[in-house]
Amino acid sequence: MTYDNGILMAEEGKMLRRISDKALFGTEITLGYTWYINNVRLKRPLKELPEHYEELSQEELDEEKARNDALKHRIEAEHINDLIRERYSLSDELAILRQRDEKPEEYKEYFAFCEDCKKQVKNR
Repeated sequence: MTYDNGILMAEEGKMLRRISDKALFGTEITLGYTWYINNVRLKRPLKELPEHYEELSQEELDEEKARNDALKHRIEAEHINDLIRERYSLSDELAILRQRDEKPEEYKEYFAFCEDCKKQVKNR
């Protein structure tokens, strides 16, 4: 990363990212003052400095995105499970699944409820 005459430039093949809020700025940025960090307006403008930024390769960005996607998926799964647990205990679920052929209407109601829980979480 080089800094010259107010312009911060990333090495070839890398991108600049502000450390505090992980905002990406491409390969070059003119530093000055910012009023916003993480889309929140500051009370006073912040003088931007080269040490507020880091360089990341596309590979590093891809790895971080994969980690974030996996975490998001786990959090969504936990929220879905929490919603289902508000109506059905684990024992209730196992009984419904075990008896799905004997009690198809009960299974159908349970399945529809689970699908609705998924939609609620996905649409947040």
